[in-house]
Amino acid sequence: MTGMTEQACVLCSEMFELDDMIELAGNRVCAGCKPEYVKMYQQGIMATDYTIARDKKCLVMGVDSRLPDRCVTCNATSD
Repeated sequence: MTGMTEQACVLCSEMFELDDMIELAGNRVCAGCKPEYVKMYQQGIMATDYTIARDKKCLVMGVDSRLPDRCVTCNATSD
């Protein structure tokens, strides 16, 4: 169980201490995802389009959710 001082980044879904994250447009983002999030925000792409979660080994996401263009192994952006 996650403590109250941690939250998942809205883009990469990794858990971070709140002090290590920034809040942009009502969403918490880690430092590594900040440039991508700002770019998406400027283009009008909502972070909620990418909202996904994990329940043990299952991926949980809405019907209209999109997966980010990232490698599932290293999290690098894809071409």
